[in-house]
Amino acid sequence: MYEELVDVSNNLLLYYDIDKIKPYSVYVWSKEKSDDIGENLFDIISDRVIFYNDRHIIIKDAIPIIEKIQYKLKEIENLCNK
Repeated sequence: MYEELVDVSNNLLLYYDIDKIKPYSVYVWSKEKSDDIGENLFDIISDRVIFYNDRHIIIKDAIPIIEKIQYKLKEIENLCNK
C-alpha cells in the first residue's frame, strides 16, 4: 500500500515538490526556483490539508491527485487500526 501511495503522490510532481512521503502524511513544497529552495506549502493527511502558507491556493489540477492521496492514506490508516 505504501508503494501505491508513493505512485499516486508522484503525480503531484507536475505541480509541486514532495519533501517526504510517510504512511500518515505527504509533505508538499513549492517547486524550487534557481535562486530559491522552495517553501513548505502544506501537508496532506487522510482527512484534511494542513497549510503552512495561508496565501497559497492549491492548483486546481492537483486537487484530484490530493483526493487520491487522501484515499490511499485512509486505506493505510484503516489497515493499521485493525
